[in-house]
Amino acid sequence: LSIVGSFKVEKMQAQIAKSLGVSQLRTQALIERSVRDFGDQVVKSAGKERQEQTGEDLYYLYLGPKDHKNRPFCKVRVNKALTQEAADSMTGTQERYNCRHNLVVVTGEYVKENHIEIYRELATS
Repeated sequence: LSIVGSFKVEKMQAQIAKSLGVSQLRTQALIERSVRDFGDQVVKSAGKERQEQTGEDLYYLYLGPKDHKNRPFCKVRVNKALTQEAADSMTGTQERYNCRHNLVVVTGEYVKENHIEIYRELATS
């Protein structure tokens, strides 16, 4: 049971659910998605700042489990290196609902040395 200030998270979650008129389960999913999206934004912001300061080629590893629970969105990206554009394009997407994956900033040199595949988005026209 986590405590935020003097509130239990469960109590806060129940209050949010009531005010939004949705279930507590739906509220929990919305909170988790918001936290994940915020974390992704922090990682991408730090990566952009580092790239501006150093001029290094940076990528974002899409790390997490690769198993039967992966949705198509995650399945094609998991354990691959994403470009800045690919990482930026996935913020807030519905395809990442209950996603178990995270972004980690790495250098282009790291990607090359470890033979990590670079994710290429398919052009849609």
